[in-house]
Amino acid sequence: MADIRTFLCTWEQSWDIEVKIAVDFDILKTKRAAEINAFWVDADSRLASCDDEPISTVIRLAATAAIDLAISNSHASAAEIDRLFHDSEGWGDYDYNGIRITDVVGLPQVDFEQVTADEVDG
Repeated sequence: MADIRTFLCTWEQSWDIEVKIAVDFDILKTKRAAEINAFWVDADSRLASCDDEPISTVIRLAATAAIDLAISNSHASAAEIDRLFHDSEGWGDYDYNGIRITDVVGLPQVDFEQVTADEVDG
């Protein structure tokens, strides 16, 4: 039986966007997490902010990527965000990283009536 654990990751800004991520710890081992983290710029800084724990670092990094994808694709389902996540450069598929995006909540809905357009110089 797989060692799958779920994490609720929250971007605590004006919207409090939450992402649920299921992680298969039989796949995402320390060495693989270090490889994934090292692919991205500022790997050492990220790792240090997570007490030098590569798996925690990658979970937070995956949440950041998922939130970014969710904002860019605000009408997409969690399954679609998961697919976009796995299609993104540097992440690989589920068999490589053991990460699933299972839920995204708290995305703001832009109301047309609240958007203005004013002409400006230049």
